[in-house]
Amino acid sequence: MGRIHAQKAVVCINGEEIEIGGGGGPSIYDALVDGSITRFSMPSGIIKVKNHLCAGNQSLESINLAGCTVVEEAAFYDCRKVNQINLANAHISSLGKRAFTSIGCERENKSTTKLTLDFRSSTFNTIEEETFGTNSDVGRKVENATIYFPETLRTIVNGALRYLKDCTIY
Repeated sequence: MGRIHAQKAVVCINGEEIEIGGGGGPSIYDALVDGSITRFSMPSGIIKVKNHLCAGNQSLESINLAGCTVVEEAAFYDCRKVNQINLANAHISSLGKRAFTSIGCERENKSTTKLTLDFRSSTFNTIEEETFGTNSDVGRKVENATIYFPETLRTIVNGALRYLKDCTIY
């Protein structure tokens, strides 16, 4: 009988490919704990961003979700320094609650530089609670952003876009 090996994945962190999962070797969590991840990029063939994967990372500046189809709950929750999100070729069919809460709220030059989240190539039909906004006015508002939603969007749950400031929604 053959052995079943634990499934492994590779993510691109700060331009370096890191194997995660399956035990042994470095973990994405090692870099998250010390705050050294500044750029997160989905590798080809990986389609899901897991729950809380980058939540609270105060060093994260850019996110590239090309090829992504699922962003689970709080995946990028409270990543305050993010100033760029590439969603080109991301075909997100499922967007978890709190996935982008407070995204980019403390980025440099937020008053002059727009943060753009372009989900037009995605197919999700619901935006869950606090997906972009917060549950209270704690000063961590998504600010000066343009957000494009897919034509498939049918439901925006109460509070999904709460406490946005100077944002344009399409």
